[in-house]
Amino acid sequence: MNKKYAGYILLVILVLAGFLRLYGLNRGDAISDEVLLAFRAIKMLDFDEGDFQTTPLEWFDKSDGGIPWWTGLSFHDHPPIVFLIQHVFMRIFGENSVAFRLPSVLFGLGSVFLIYLLGTLLFSVEAGLLSALLLSTTVNHVYVSRIGLQESYVIFFILLSLYYFFRSDKNDKYFLHSGLALGFGLLTKYTVGIVIPIILTYTLIWQRGYLKNRRFWLGGLWAIVTFSPVIIYNIEMYRAVGHFDFQISAMMGDRPAKWPVQPGKEIGSMTDRLMVYLPNLFATNSPIFILLLALSVVFFIYRFFFKVEPSRNTGYSGGGMRFFLVSFGWVAILMLFIGPQFRFLTMLTPFIALAIGLSLYNAYGYLLGHSVSKFLKFSIVIVFSVLLGFEIFYSWNSQIALYPVGGMNTFWSRLRFENYNWGYNELGKFLDEELEGKVPALTFDLKYDFLSRIRDEAVTGAIDSGAEPYPALIVWGGNFDKAGKLWTLDRLHIFHGWPIMSVSTYFSMLEERGADFFKRGGFTKSYFIFINNKVPDGNDRALSNGAEGVTIRNSNGDDVFYIYRKEI
Repeated sequence: MNKKYAGYILLVILVLAGFLRLYGLNRGDAISDEVLLAFRAIKMLDFDEGDFQTTPLEWFDKSDGGIPWWTGLSFHDHPPIVFLIQHVFMRIFGENSVAFRLPSVLFGLGSVFLIYLLGTLLFSVEAGLLSALLLSTTVNHVYVSRIGLQESYVIFFILLSLYYFFRSDKNDKYFLHSGLALGFGLLTKYTVGIVIPIILTYTLIWQRGYLKNRRFWLGGLWAIVTFSPVIIYNIEMYRAVGHFDFQISAMMGDRPAKWPVQPGKEIGSMTDRLMVYLPNLFATNSPIFILLLALSVVFFIYRFFFKVEPSRNTGYSGGGMRFFLVSFGWVAILMLFIGPQFRFLTMLTPFIALAIGLSLYNAYGYLLGHSVSKFLKFSIVIVFSVLLGFEIFYSWNSQIALYPVGGMNTFWSRLRFENYNWGYNELGKFLDEELEGKVPALTFDLKYDFLSRIRDEAVTGAIDSGAEPYPALIVWGGNFDKAGKLWTLDRLHIFHGWPIMSVSTYFSMLEERGADFFKRGGFTKSYFIFINNKVPDGNDRALSNGAEGVTIRNSNGDDVFYIYRKEI
């Protein structure tokens, strides 16, 4: 294909990818693990109110030597790059979901571009374009590019490392680029380490000459140097407490006393993981994407076992295919070790897109080489366009539409529940408007000194900027989603000093210290926030007496939160 036309097509693909990833980015509540990242990224603070997974900041808060210097090099459960990038974006765009999700969008777009480059390098320009088109529209990658998880970054750095490594065959300076990309990837998440067995397998079987290349080893050294902050962090942690960070401890089968419960590590036996592998793969991809994958496997088998030769060189043989199969195989195996959870399966999506893109191009090339009618060829293009249109609709319905239409798995994916519109966005908007231009006149004592310092800095900064002191108390009740509460309420409490407590604590304090305790303390205004999954009791009704009621509705018009504003 003419490079000029390929460039135009790629531009259209990137525009489409950008639209599907950017449009309505603030839709969908922050209710998943993205909150655990974004919350800590606000101040680059390794603390998220975890009940069972405490951090070094908590361990050393009141120690004689204070919090050690090495705690600033990484986080107890993940390397620091994602936190740092989200921190920068929230400094620029504010504490909101668009700010901490926007980097995922950019890395997602980067992955679409990289899959084009990798497909072109391994196979052909046409295969690269088809693969990029599929990746740009398929729901699994749209989802991971619209949420503030690490996997969008992970996919980007895996593809970047592999792209530069394969380019090294023609120019060995790219070994250094590959090592640098691997190092930054490891600073993102340890799962990027899957690049290492991919490279070693390909090298030891087909490219042993690389082992004699000085730049091959320099690339590895660059990766280690780039990753060194996390290495130092773990060495110092081991020296201080006798074990490594949360993830490395889990990989080693260690269960430190400080982490008696390890959330997210209950992935079952290998049999359990095998049993859910395909069901989860089907649940996180559209029926069309799975169908195209199945047809690609059939075509691949047919091509190799029956030795059917297409009319052109399509890349089904040679180093490109070997490197692709090794990469795909190792990532597929990785899913068995970390557990085929929805978010992890997104790492397979680029390689599935490559497989489908290559097979589609080969299948069409096969038809061009045989006496097939123009009508049939045209019909195939029309059918593919219809399937692509459905894929775009499926992604829109699953991730962008406020509420999906049609049946789950047929017209939308279960991934929708990873950022569903329950109504926490609307609650956050209400509180932002209510507290805008105000600073807490009264604050609560906090458990840790490092939190008290952050609170004091926030209050002092707000006062210096002219904010109005506001003696308000915020009380919540009901079965709040933990992540939703962390972002909507706890963020205001920890990072902005607003006095927030549960309704049970509120009544306990009244009982212990008198009915006028808060009034004596200086509070003049109260907000009682109840989620609409709690059956009102006598206390709730008492709080609503004489109060101004506000109903918070979600985008579907459902009543979600009831708020009572009341003078104390």
